[in-house]
Amino acid sequence: MGFYHRRYQERSDYYRLLESGLEVFARNWFEDFESRYGFLRKEVQGAVIAFLECGIPENGSMRSWWRLCR
Repeated sequence: MGFYHRRYQERSDYYRLLESGLEVFARNWFEDFESRYGFLRKEVQGAVIAFLECGIPENGSMRSWWRLCR
């Protein structure tokens, strides 16, 4: 069985862009985009937040190993 090697996605440019811009994006959605794309659904914001929290050990983690998948 191998060891888990953490990716540190919070160090990536993409992660930092989403993290730093999400609040401003959501706050300005009505003025900038709603007339063209409709309201900003909570599911979209929730998906971005879930992405930001995923894979960070401090937020909890789980690893499964199935014998049949070897």
